[in-house]
Amino acid sequence: MKEEYMVVLDYLPYGRPDDPRGTPIVQGVGTKYFTLLEATPRGV
Repeated sequence: MKEEYMVVLDYLPYGRPDDPRGTPIVQGVGTKYFTLLEATPRGV
């Protein structure tokens, strides 16, 4: 099962509060299997 698209629910520009790296994170839900996803935006 692989999601190709997701609907973005939240954008964390400084990452998770407990992650010292501060990498931006996008949280969303897949459009085919409704999987909860967490990704790093491209071009960052």
